[in-house]
This record gives sequence, C-alpha cells and structure tokens, in this order.
Amino acid sequence: EVINQIGYFDEDYFSYYEDLDYSYRVKRTGFKLVTLPDSIVGHKVSSSTNQKEGKMSEIKAYYLMRNALYFIDKNYTSPLKQILFLSNTLFKSIFLLINNIKNYNKIMKGVKDGLK
Repeated sequence: EVINQIGYFDEDYFSYYEDLDYSYRVKRTGFKLVTLPDSIVGHKVSSSTNQKEGKMSEIKAYYLMRNALYFIDKNYTSPLKQILFLSNTLFKSIFLLINNIKNYNKIMKGVKDGLK
C-alpha cells in the first residue's frame, strides 16, 4: 500500500539520504514508521561508492554533500529548519575536509550541485 501511494526511492539521490527521504515521504502520507529490533539485515557498507577501509572515496564525499542539500531543498520549507539542517551539513563538510582534504574538489562540487 505504501509503494502504491508514494512510489519508490527517489533515484536522484543515487546513494545517501534516500532512505531518510523515503521515511519523510512515508510519514507525510500518514503511514507510521516502525522498527523490528530482532531483524537481521546484511549490508556491505559503502560498496556502491567504492570506499576502502578507513578512507573516504571521492564519490562518497560528493554524494554526502550533494544529497544533504538536495534533501533540504526537497523536504524543508521553514527557513529555520533549513538553517538548522544546513548548519549540520556545514559541520559535516568541515569534518569531511579535515579528514579527507584530498576530496576537497568533490566535496565542493557536491555543495555546488546540491545548491542548484
């Protein structure tokens, strides 16, 4: 019923924030979100962004920034909410830059594309 009403994941995300976006859409439609604490799900972390252990890939740095801003634009209307979420995103970008200076260009490209 949920899929019939709201559809599938937004493919514009590719990766990162798509699950949060879907949850927002589910709640706005009036459905409730639940957890199943005894569930077991297999997940190979960062396999789609080719991240190696302990090192962030350029593609992950890019999509983390781009999609955070896309999420804000798509899901928030209140300027205060946008400011709060953007400050979180800016903190994340500073953290990413400090720990992954080699990805500076991809992080900034993600910011630029996310603001489009």
